[in-house]
Amino acid sequence: MRRGVWLTVGLVLLATGCTDQTAGTPTAAGEAPDTTAESTATPSSTAGPADSIKPCALLSAADISQLGITGAPRSTKIKGAVSCDWRVEKKQVGDSYTVGISVFPGLGLKDVTGSPKTPTTVGKHDAVQVINNSSGCAVALGITETSRVQVYVTGGDPAGLCKPALDIAKIIEPKLP
Repeated sequence: MRRGVWLTVGLVLLATGCTDQTAGTPTAAGEAPDTTAESTATPSSTAGPADSIKPCALLSAADISQLGITGAPRSTKIKGAVSCDWRVEKKQVGDSYTVGISVFPGLGLKDVTGSPKTPTTVGKHDAVQVINNSSGCAVALGITETSRVQVYVTGGDPAGLCKPALDIAKIIEPKLP
């Protein structure tokens, strides 16, 4: 389980870059994270469409069952992104993986890091798929020029994780603004 969490954190950091600093206090495993950390994005006077998206609410109970997700979701906030992670346990431990959905209210598709970036469309949203050979696959859906929702799957074979990432992106896409 810890491996999946660290892989998820690594993919989120990869997606947001590692040069910004976020205010807050580090916490030990098992403690509640500090949710008062400030975003590194420039604040605006009005809330944008991404600000209303709650990643843990994007998958229904039926979706969770269909995807084979086990356990309760785990919500985190890292560098201004709000994320929700779930675990998919398979019979073979090596086939198990972690699913995450992150909302980046201040970072659009142009800010997705990694290569190659494969442009695509999911429903009515422009999207980018990125495979990170050391951790997994991500599908980012553009909400506005400066915001996105990103589905990432970490675990075994990164290229093999793009199918579940895209499947989840297709499930949540109609729920996005």
